[in-house]
Amino acid sequence: MRIRKLPGSTIEANVSYDGADKILTPMFYSGGLVLSQVAQLTGLEGYIIQNWIKRKYIMPPFNKKYSRNQLCRIFIINTLKHCFTLDQIITILNYVNNSAKGEPQYAGGFADDGLLINEAVISDSDLYIYFINVLTSLRTEDNDGLRTNNLDDAIAGATSEYAQSSKHARNRLADVLKIMIAAYASYEIKENAVESYAKLDFI
Repeated sequence: MRIRKLPGSTIEANVSYDGADKILTPMFYSGGLVLSQVAQLTGLEGYIIQNWIKRKYIMPPFNKKYSRNQLCRIFIINTLKHCFTLDQIITILNYVNNSAKGEPQYAGGFADDGLLINEAVISDSDLYIYFINVLTSLRTEDNDGLRTNNLDDAIAGATSEYAQSSKHARNRLADVLKIMIAAYASYEIKENAVESYAKLDFI
């Protein structure tokens, strides 16, 4: 099924399975994005993004340009911040790459200038694509909820081509995707409740 909007972004589109990659890829044909573009795509003020960089939640841009990994990391943080603190979100992102709880982790392996950042197990871009693919797999036909009873099967299907053969790495990825889906579902429920409240008709 489809989702109407890319989570953590302002991008409204009927996104189907593997559709997020087709939306994101053309954005970087001419290189990275400048801060104003990232702000527009995320709905965040530029100073918030810069503050996240200062606090080492996001890797600094190279030549003032943001990469796809950086954009996807911001999308992920933006999606999860309705349910978790920023420090908790970074702990979650560190966990999927098996890094220390308090150690800054810029998933993606290499910075845009070719310098080795870390031995990341999974990039933020790949994690976000997996998340979207699980989400579209769980979306109900009427686009009004998630079939979370199929969560394990949806994760297994979406991550079937995950390169890591380690059972522990696959389990960490599955655990993080479950957290992301639960956080997204809770946000949707809250939004539906707010919309229903706004429709109350007092006579």
